[in-house]
Amino acid sequence: MEPGLEPNLKLDQNSDQVSDTIRVNLLELHPVRLSQWKERKGQVAIVAPRFRSKFGQRIARLLRMKPHFHIRLDEYGSQVWLLMGSDRSVEELAQRLRELYGEDVEPLYERLEEFLRIMEINNIIGYRDAPETISD
Repeated sequence: MEPGLEPNLKLDQNSDQVSDTIRVNLLELHPVRLSQWKERKGQVAIVAPRFRSKFGQRIARLLRMKPHFHIRLDEYGSQVWLLMGSDRSVEELAQRLRELYGEDVEPLYERLEEFLRIMEINNIIGYRDAPETISD
């Protein structure tokens, strides 16, 4: 198991009390896609709304902007996205990436963690088995 990814309770820095925030082992979670997407020749493009708020959507319509834009993933990101569809844990995704790409994906866990974090922050993915809030 990679350092920093193990489950842990978070302590409040100003006291000896354990806060009710629990660190989650990312490797055990199962990411799920929350966005529409397209795939062509192994490259994935995620279809994301240009604006999430009703106000932003109205402004976009007034300015005749397309309501969505495409986020094109690179080879590794596309592979992670495609592998997500088969109910794999993050650890299983990492193992599969290492099988497919070998040393080319190193540092694997750091890169995969950052990719998934960005996708989650932008509501592109979620986790099937995660608690309501995950914190650092």
